[in-house]
Amino acid sequence: MGVSAIILPQQYEGHMAAAAIVQSIADRTNVPCVSLHLSPPVSIHPSTHLHPHLNAKSLAVAAFIKREKWRDVVVVFEESDELLEVTDMITAGHFDPDSFSSQLVRLKHGDDYGNELKHIKNKLDRYRIVINIPLTRALHFLEQAANLSMCGVLYHYVIMDMYTTSIWIDTLRLLIRSMKSVHVWDEPRCGMTWAAGSDIKRKFFEGFLAGVSGDLYWAPSGERSNYTLHVYRRKLSTFQKFAEWSSRTRRIASSDAVVISNSTEKLTLEGKHLKISVYLEAPFVMMTSNGSYEGYCIDLLHKIANILKFTYTIQKVRDNAYGSKESNGKWSGMVGELQRGDADLAVASLTISYGRSEVIDFTVPYMHLGISILFKKPRITDSDWFKFMDPLSTQVWIMTFASYFIVSIAIWIIAKISPYEQFEKDENNGQYKPVDNQFSLRNSFWFTVCSLMQQGSELCPRAASTRLLTAIWWFFALILISSYTANLAAVLTTRRMETPIENADDLAAQTKIKYGTLGRGSTMSFFNSSDYAYLMESSMLEYAVERDCELMQIGGLIDQKGYGIGLPKGSPYRELISTAILRLQEKTELTELKEKWWKDKSVVCEQPKRKDQDDGESIGGIFIILVVGLFLTAILVIFELITTRKPSPAQSQVIRHVNVIPTFRFDFFK
Repeated sequence: MGVSAIILPQQYEGHMAAAAIVQSIADRTNVPCVSLHLSPPVSIHPSTHLHPHLNAKSLAVAAFIKREKWRDVVVVFEESDELLEVTDMITAGHFDPDSFSSQLVRLKHGDDYGNELKHIKNKLDRYRIVINIPLTRALHFLEQAANLSMCGVLYHYVIMDMYTTSIWIDTLRLLIRSMKSVHVWDEPRCGMTWAAGSDIKRKFFEGFLAGVSGDLYWAPSGERSNYTLHVYRRKLSTFQKFAEWSSRTRRIASSDAVVISNSTEKLTLEGKHLKISVYLEAPFVMMTSNGSYEGYCIDLLHKIANILKFTYTIQKVRDNAYGSKESNGKWSGMVGELQRGDADLAVASLTISYGRSEVIDFTVPYMHLGISILFKKPRITDSDWFKFMDPLSTQVWIMTFASYFIVSIAIWIIAKISPYEQFEKDENNGQYKPVDNQFSLRNSFWFTVCSLMQQGSELCPRAASTRLLTAIWWFFALILISSYTANLAAVLTTRRMETPIENADDLAAQTKIKYGTLGRGSTMSFFNSSDYAYLMESSMLEYAVERDCELMQIGGLIDQKGYGIGLPKGSPYRELISTAILRLQEKTELTELKEKWWKDKSVVCEQPKRKDQDDGESIGGIFIILVVGLFLTAILVIFELITTRKPSPAQSQVIRHVNVIPTFRFDFFK
């Protein structure tokens, strides 16, 4: 008995000659020949081919890429015919809408794909990879990619090799149906043409069959038509039907997610091991002397791990940065590590920002904060015992003493000149009688100083001229003393420690005080980098002020932000970790952690003095002036006693009973 049908295998690379010989014999003997190869070589033309058209898979992948709005992909292939299969996909990527670019990577023969994977990761820096190699080799490719941390949620792989078990089943079903529908009069014999073979081939293309690989329709050319390609997405240990591509519309459409695995596994972190990227900044993450980590974020991570039951390994971020977008478009720091799949979580004082949220995911904030200004307290000025002289400038003091001297001399001269100061009207007879001039030189100086000090005097001007000058001097003294009193009250009640800036507007408007932020972070976008005044998140500012009495906070919050735990974009663990953080907030455990790491009871700062108290340092100079005045008075009285003439014996008798004021013997002062 001869052969009734021939089925060529799925792959026959390296056996092309044998396949060609088998096909030639089948054609000569009229025996049905079916190929399971997706794209048989040109030299082989099997009579039956159940696979879709060669370009169908390529067009379906292109439609899928456009639907996902990918802008760049890497196409991995090994053989030249595999490159031909993706030609239509590459061509379709250049046309709108949603065009994309393709970078080709050819694998070398062998089982080691390390060089190609490193090239994709480090040089091309692309995360969406289309694999067009046999399924067994594709799985080996993915195993090596996982060893290089290229199988995280950041990376996406599209495997183009089709599942051929269904093709096997449908091929056998078609052959059996065709043979049963044909009356076979004779059996095939070696070296002879089988007459029934032509009828079997004709029946193979007749009618409709609901096959495992889909409904089977045939075009007049003998190729399969009106078929649908299904796209499946792997999620954990299950496969879900994600989309369908129709050969009739050449479009991909969403499909209800049908789980084709019987697994009922629930999304969980239990038993998993995560790589944690941290950034050293007290009190969030600190390294101890023995090389271990501690801090607020470490305690937070430990509590979350206990809730979700996962283990972790902590690694310090390589470039010592939170993460910012570089000029080449790549992200540095912890954000970059999450993008590249080098870390599963970024646990630090990582600010949630719009730019970062476009490339990574964040949990709910575990701490709310804002940006404030940290400023070194100005040095308290040295004690100034003559602070009471500050209300008036040195120039005003000099002009005041000069005015006092000039006015005193003017009163003395005018009183000497004016005749009305030499006479006094008698109230009894209305006549003027001569009297002594009361404004001697010393009395003139005494009169003006009494007016300046707002004290009364026994002297009273008689002439209109002296009275006019006196009125002007009194008005001058009134304004001067009022201004001095008001300014003195302000000086003595104002704190000596003055802050040159009060808010961010003052800081931005001046150029004397330099200021800066932490480099390569979210706060850096507010101001240019500098040295002295420092802008930082309020939590860090509070921590610094708690530990350094020389620092102070200026103004309120400039903006409102939050700290969150970073995850790769699309991470399925975001909701789990966010839920754990909310549980910790409800139990006030996050508040307890902040109290633990922020409050430092070992640092006690001196309390500022109340504004309504004065320790005497500001007005101590008046006591010096009082002592000096007493000393000068003692010297003056001694001088007066020495310069007074000695009384006669008769006068001495009178002096015992009468209080006589000594007079100077100099006639100038009379």
